[in-house]
Amino acid sequence: MTKIIVRGVLAYTLLILFGIGGLTLVRLVDAPVSNTERPGSGSDLIARVGDFPGACERHGPLSLSGAGYYWKCYGRVSPPGGTEMSAFFGPDELTPADDAAHPVNAVKDHKIWRRAVDHPYGFLGALGAVVLGAAGAIVAKLGGLRVLGWIAFQPDPGLRPPDEPGSPVRVRVPVVADAERRRAARPGAVVVLVGGLALIAASVTMVVAMSGLGDVGTLGWFFAWVFAPIGLLVLALVPYAHRRLVSPETVEITVAEDGVRQPNEDRPPTVVPWSSIDRLVLDEHVIGSHVACHLTLSGGGREFRLLPGFRTRSPHGFLLSPVLPADEARRLAEAFERYHPGRIRWPAREVRRGGFGIVHAVKRTIIRWKTRR
Repeated sequence: MTKIIVRGVLAYTLLILFGIGGLTLVRLVDAPVSNTERPGSGSDLIARVGDFPGACERHGPLSLSGAGYYWKCYGRVSPPGGTEMSAFFGPDELTPADDAAHPVNAVKDHKIWRRAVDHPYGFLGALGAVVLGAAGAIVAKLGGLRVLGWIAFQPDPGLRPPDEPGSPVRVRVPVVADAERRRAARPGAVVVLVGGLALIAASVTMVVAMSGLGDVGTLGWFFAWVFAPIGLLVLALVPYAHRRLVSPETVEITVAEDGVRQPNEDRPPTVVPWSSIDRLVLDEHVIGSHVACHLTLSGGGREFRLLPGFRTRSPHGFLLSPVLPADEARRLAEAFERYHPGRIRWPAREVRRGGFGIVHAVKRTIIRWKTRR
């Protein structure tokens, strides 16, 4: 239950962050380089703030345009030799300082009135599209219904029902992917890489834009900085993302009284007897909820008893699966303990106490699952 809550809170946090961040980015796409610069040329239209109460409104720290403070003002525009007219300016195009004594040059761009200064942040739209595309690709890979389940604080769909006591245990094991499957996962890893770089670039640009608009030290400014470390984290996760994006072939093995049964196409299953198995080592990934599963055989190897998909060498013998889901790993460990007790190694779940009662991970202890529960 704790895992479901943590996962749901994390999903909600990311959803809120990216929702507010997206609104902020959309506002800054059309932002001027500065809302205090007074251009001396570039337009023969002169603008000033309206002289009625409420002509300028200060919005923030949170609004429908995202995070941060900004001005929205009604102004008066005077063309040369023409009649003064009313106009509504976009965010931070006019401020209360732009009064009749300090007018600014203005331009009209696609029916939008703007300050006659540079608006250099249009590329933020492209960066936002890249980030959105990368996020969509990740959600598609994880599964839309699965992600919605996280937001609704629901367990992952497709979990197996509890195993019946005394019956053989069937475990779905993703085996080592071949070279073709690894190559097919590279474009997805590139998408994650580009998304991380775009997130960092968007964060830095948003910080620069807000600094130029005098919105330094506010919620919006700090909010823009949040995405830089998230982007760095995404870049650090690229190797892990590549491993997860690989679509491995899944094989269902059976743990029974006679040993570990491996499917052998149309022929009877190939069985690795318990007398040939020294131990099962479960090595949790540093990041994520998957486990690398290793099988150590006694008698110097005896890989002839393993099917080709399970013959990849590893530090602990043979790699049974590189990305076994944690729930399936737990079922596999419990099945091994039932039929071959005392041969399970799961270092991340083994502890010993050192000086001052400090808990340390144990790397060389064989544990019994029946005694630890």
